[in-house]
Amino acid sequence: MPINTKYDGYDLAINKVTRVRDFADGEYSVKDKEEEYLPKLGGQTKDDYDAYLTRGFIIPSVEPTAMAIAGSIMRKPAVFDPDSSLDYMIDDIDGNGLSAQSFVGNIIKELLYAGSGGYLVEFTDKAIVKSYTKESIINVSDDYIILTQEYTVQDEKDRYMQETKKEYLELTYDESGYYIQNLWREGKGKKGFTIVDTFMPTNRGEPLTEIPFVFSNDLLA
Repeated sequence: MPINTKYDGYDLAINKVTRVRDFADGEYSVKDKEEEYLPKLGGQTKDDYDAYLTRGFIIPSVEPTAMAIAGSIMRKPAVFDPDSSLDYMIDDIDGNGLSAQSFVGNIIKELLYAGSGGYLVEFTDKAIVKSYTKESIINVSDDYIILTQEYTVQDEKDRYMQETKKEYLELTYDESGYYIQNLWREGKGKKGFTIVDTFMPTNRGEPLTEIPFVFSNDLLA
């Protein structure tokens, strides 16, 4: 099976999540999908349907409710052990300046919108935590976790154009049982997926025997 194989139940789970996200985004996202959410009535012409769609009103309740719940939970700020060497994460937990307070708030919102998500611990000069939505976690077993990511490539004929493509990050183990990351991309001419890079993360120079990835809840929740 190719690297983009999805776990059983993925499509059904993501269909539910997409509906919640659309209504959280608001009226324009819902109306853009037209008959998926507002079926055409019998005998309606296109003009009749367009007017029908325009008159429809979406109550903006999903996002405000999620924000209120997250705000209520986060009335007390996120803290670390005062003697912890991870104190820097209070102000920068993801390496891009995201505070721990905002990070935890985002986890709560993802639980409300999608029911689950995932978090990967990486380490270069310091530890950081990367967030992955439920949609981006496409396959899971005891031996691997497959994540989708995006990257951009320059158009060979137009210096002002870039194309966004999808790649797959495989968190797995090598033959010795050590944690490695394989980066998969589709070859030119759609010749299938190949590994373009393999990386072995370490902790103070020592390879890991467990995948440092945490789920906030069951993927099928």
